[in-house]
Amino acid sequence: MNPKNPVSVALVQATPKLGNIPANIQRIEQVALSEEADLIVFPELSLTGYLLKDELPRLAIRRDGPEIAALERIAAENGKHIILGAPYYDDRDFLHNASILSGPDGFIGRYFKWFFPNFLPFDEKRYFKAGTETPVFDTPLGKIGLQVCYDVFFPELSTILALKGADIIVNISAAPTMSRYFFETVIPARAMENTVFYLYVNLTGTDERLTFWGGASAHSPKGFEIAKGEYFTDQVVRAKLDFREVAIARSGRTVLRDKRAEAFHQLNDLL
Repeated sequence: MNPKNPVSVALVQATPKLGNIPANIQRIEQVALSEEADLIVFPELSLTGYLLKDELPRLAIRRDGPEIAALERIAAENGKHIILGAPYYDDRDFLHNASILSGPDGFIGRYFKWFFPNFLPFDEKRYFKAGTETPVFDTPLGKIGLQVCYDVFFPELSTILALKGADIIVNISAAPTMSRYFFETVIPARAMENTVFYLYVNLTGTDERLTFWGGASAHSPKGFEIAKGEYFTDQVVRAKLDFREVAIARSGRTVLRDKRAEAFHQLNDLL
C-alpha cells in the first residue's frame, strides 16, 4: 500500500517497572493518549523490564493473551501504530525476545530476535530461542522491518529487510552504557548502506549492574541524524519521516540494486 507521507514518530526512551506488566501497559496507554505521532516505539522488553532472568517464563506473553488484547485496544482507540518489546511464547511454547507491532486495525505481527549477546553480564541464550524469520510488514505508514538490539551488528539482517522492501527499520534496544559508542557508530551505517529510515530506541535507568543510556535516534536513508534523545533521561524523541527521501537516496546511491547474491552464498559457506 502507499504509505502516509510524512509519518510522525515518537521514540519513547524509558525505564519500565520491572516485572509489572499492568503498570507498563498503563504507561503505554498514557503515551498513546498524549502523543500525536502515527508510530510510537518503546524499547526492548519494555513490557516487563530487562534483567528478569528466571522470572521471564512466568511473565512471557502469548498471541491470544490479555496483554496483546490490551495493546490492540490502545492502538485502536488512539489510531496509532505501536511497537514494543516483550518476552513471548510462540505456538510451540518456545520463549523469544520479541518486537511486537500493533495498529489501529489490531495485531500486525511480531519479530523474534536473532542474535543474543552472551558476554559480560548478558546471558540471553540461557532463556530465549533465536528467531529465524525476517518479516517486513506492509502498513499504512510504509513497509516496516523490525530488529532487537544486538541484531544491528549483523548487517546482513538489515540488508535482507531492505531487499524485502522495508522503508523503515526499527530497532528496539536494552543497551548499557558500555555499548553506546558501538551502537552510535553502526546505526547511521545501517541506514545509509540500505537507504532506509533507521529508528532506534533504548531503555533508560539502572537494572542491577547495568545502566541504560537512552539516546534514541532517527536516521535518514542517507545516514543523517534526524532526531536524537538525551542520555540517561526518560524522554519522548519526535521525528517526521518524509518518504521522498527514500527514493532520492536510492536513486543517488544504488547499493541495494548492486547487491550480489554470491556474497551471501560465500557467507553461508564460511559459516
